[in-house]
Amino acid sequence: MRILILSDLHGNTWALQAVLQAAGQVDAVLFAGDAVKSLPLYAVWAADGTRFALVHGSLRDPLYDYRPNPKAGDEALLEAAQTLRAEVVVFGHTYLPSVRRIGEKLFVNPGSAGQPLDRDPRASFALYEDGRARLERVEYDLKGLLQPLEAMPLDPGRKEELRLLYPEAR
Repeated sequence: MRILILSDLHGNTWALQAVLQAAGQVDAVLFAGDAVKSLPLYAVWAADGTRFALVHGSLRDPLYDYRPNPKAGDEALLEAAQTLRAEVVVFGHTYLPSVRRIGEKLFVNPGSAGQPLDRDPRASFALYEDGRARLERVEYDLKGLLQPLEAMPLDPGRKEELRLLYPEAR
């Protein structure tokens, strides 16, 4: 089974289109939150005998707690997996892409598809296949993303903040 894993899209349809094209044919899509804003909080899904847990931030506070995160210790990550009784834990919210295996558990943070903050403007995502996950990046039309910004009725400060997220689009 080939699964596309996404998080933190924030309404960026340009990035989504590029990711879907780059991923090719998949059997399922797992999304760890922030499609438009800050939902869903968490979900559990099973396929081919593998239980996947999706949590945006953490179980303690899915909206504002940034754990589990890629830099968390083994104990914190294993606690999340144990709580949800999952073999694979998918999470986002930190924008830090990572794949980490601890014993029999796999932890996947696909990074941000829509607003990467790690100085790489390409959309970040992960592909899961045959018990393994790998991180991928794909370029997309940054200028197309920002072009409609000028016509939007947003505060000028907010417009500049959005422009700063994508300096490569200037």
